[in-house]
Amino acid sequence: MPVTVEIPVEKWMGKVLEVTLGATADEGGTRSHTVTVGGETTLPFLHFEGEIPNPPCIAIEIADRRPDDWSPLLVEAWGDVMDDPATWAKAAEEAGADLILLQLSLTKDGDTPTTAADARAAARAVLEATGLPILIFGPG
Repeated sequence: MPVTVEIPVEKWMGKVLEVTLGATADEGGTRSHTVTVGGETTLPFLHFEGEIPNPPCIAIEIADRRPDDWSPLLVEAWGDVMDDPATWAKAAEEAGADLILLQLSLTKDGDTPTTAADARAAARAVLEATGLPILIFGPG
């Protein structure tokens, strides 16, 4: 015998700010396309209570140097592309990423501090390697 279950509906009164990441050449940028996130008028998974105007997107995290604390499964999956952030960004794009998250390290090799020039070079290499929008995180 079928059972009818009514889902209680509560109206969430908030709205998530909508943000567009990246800028195309027409917008004065260098990215091949933009990604817009946010804009939801409901909590996650409650699409029947409000609007979710932008689909979820996938950002793949890469680093400016090969991480020494990642799972061996991830290291095996990415392989030698982890040795170069530009090559890694290209591989992430080919894997279907919508965005690239470049994680800048505090040190280059565990002892030598990463300089501003090092960080700038890594960011520039990734920007030139892919047209995807890029998020850059740094230490501190």
